[in-house]
Amino acid sequence: MLPLKILHIIWSTEMGGISKVVLHLCEEQQKDRDLQVSVFCAKGKSALFEAFEKKGISIFPGQFKGALQISNAAYKEVKMLMAKFDVLHFHSYNPVLGYAAKQIGKKLVYTEHGNFGIGRKKKLNDIIVGWMQKQFVNKRIDAITFNSEFTKSESIHRFGLSRTKKEVIYNGVPLNLSSTTSAHQFRKS
Repeated sequence: MLPLKILHIIWSTEMGGISKVVLHLCEEQQKDRDLQVSVFCAKGKSALFEAFEKKGISIFPGQFKGALQISNAAYKEVKMLMAKFDVLHFHSYNPVLGYAAKQIGKKLVYTEHGNFGIGRKKKLNDIIVGWMQKQFVNKRIDAITFNSEFTKSESIHRFGLSRTKKEVIYNGVPLNLSSTTSAHQFRKS
């Protein structure tokens, strides 16, 4: 049987926590011969990009300059890349990437890492993108994971998620891929 191809989608490889969590997750998933793991980094190469490469993880740089700033050619390129994978695992929401994933109809996993901007005054753009994210997580994804019970609770409050498969997987906890929401479940559906 061919390995299940997973593409993790992150915004950047800056030194922040999400990049490190995804690096650790990819390292663990690489141990499973039934999985083929890659990463798409929307903003291109930055601090941790080489760390993924050194671990033997295929990582593809995107050409995003801002959340909605991408050329038509770059959009087509990322859509073609996504089409090569069985499961797309989003680690942040971006309307353009969400739309591309919708167009190709792959299985989608979304991890909410808890970056809600609490205490920050929302701009009109934040409200619009928030509404789009709510539509995405409720209508397009097959499963959602959270890094804590607080993140899960806040996500349910913001997005509803009444019909979405949900699971909490704490950061830094050793992964047991047979007991967590894993890509293996997508072979059956």
